[in-house]
Formats: sequence, structure tokens, C-alpha cells
Amino acid sequence: MSTASLTSNLADASSRLQDKASEAFRAGRIATADGLDAAASGIKAGGDDVAELAHATAGSLKATAKYVRKHDGARIVDTSTSYL
Repeated sequence: MSTASLTSNLADASSRLQDKASEAFRAGRIATADGLDAAASGIKAGGDDVAELAHATAGSLKATAKYVRKHDGARIVDTSTSYL
């Protein structure tokens, strides 16, 4: 095999290796991006649930604050112990 032929074969092999590496990188990049999209969607969906829970909790706290302002301590204790 001549030096020119060997050089050509090495260049072809190098080119194929670069193509395979590039394709593997591209596939990994796409898979990574898809995974990040899925994670973002999951967080957003969970975030909506958390936000709903936070709003409901805030509403309950406001109602409790209103109750505490309106009623005296003795009545609150009497009402609380009547549930036990």
C-alpha cells in the first residue's frame, strides 16, 4: 500500500469517525433537551398545584385571623375544647 493510499484511508476513517461522533453528540443533545423540557413541564404542573395549595392555605389563614380578631380568647378556647 502506498503512502498516498494509506493517507487517504486514514483521512476517510477520520472523517467517518468525526461523522459518528457528531451524530452521537447531536443525539445526546436532543435527548438532553427533551429531558430538560420534560422536567420543566413537570415542575410547572407541580408548581400550579403548589400555588393552588398556597392560595387555599392563605385563605384559611385569613379566615382564622378574622375569627381571632372577632372573638375573645375565652370563647375560642371554649369552642376548641368542645371539639375534643
